[in-house]
Amino acid sequence: MTLFEVLITSGILVFMIAAFIGSYTTVKQLVDTSIAAHNLQRDVNFLMRRIIVADPLENGFTGLRSARSYTRNSATDLQYTDMNGAVRRYAQNGNTIRFTSPNLVNTQTIYTAPPNSVLAIAFTPIGTDGETLRITINITQAIGRLNARGNASTIVNLRNIPK
Repeated sequence: MTLFEVLITSGILVFMIAAFIGSYTTVKQLVDTSIAAHNLQRDVNFLMRRIIVADPLENGFTGLRSARSYTRNSATDLQYTDMNGAVRRYAQNGNTIRFTSPNLVNTQTIYTAPPNSVLAIAFTPIGTDGETLRITINITQAIGRLNARGNASTIVNLRNIPK
């Protein structure tokens, strides 16, 4: 082989290695983002169920579906009274969701968002009767240049309101 052929062959080899590394990096980032999105969606579903159905540390159904009344302190802070008259509260504090209950000594953090992420929860009343509430949870996490997302929104009808 002449020097010219060696240089051309070396150049092609360098180009192929760079293309492989670039492809590997892109695919790895896409896979990491996909896995993170799956994990975030799992977390959102867990939070939604925890808020609506029950607190696993307590007996019975103490979630929002057992509410007799609620007070929305802010869009991210909801206080409600359950069927037994106990006052419970869910509130966002930065990238955490905090839960307060009469059976707990202190307020408990029930969820902390992963690093490089943004957590948003919203409690929005629907109508003026005080019986219907929309809950929306969004978590976005930066993975390199891409974002992974998990989100859910549902409407809860408070059926235990005394009339």
